[in-house]
Amino acid sequence: MATYFANVTLFDGRTVRTRAGVLVSNGTVAWVGAHARAPREARAAHEVEGAGKVLGPGLIDCHVHLCFEGGPDWEAEARGLTEARAALKA
Repeated sequence: MATYFANVTLFDGRTVRTRAGVLVSNGTVAWVGAHARAPREARAAHEVEGAGKVLGPGLIDCHVHLCFEGGPDWEAEARGLTEARAALKA
């Protein structure tokens, strides 16, 4: 099912648009623009009224260390547990 965010203030990281509309269909942003020019599909979608609200892109934590394999570091976790126990005993 599609969802249409109507009358939102849209912030894309650089630009602020007021009275904007965003149509999301099958988990993908299908259309972005002025609410007054929303496509026909927006009328059939579940509408979320966004007056007075700001809509921005999803934030993703992309902090990585490419030199590491990405698996769990059991030694670091064991050290952390030992340090936590010591702190509780203090």
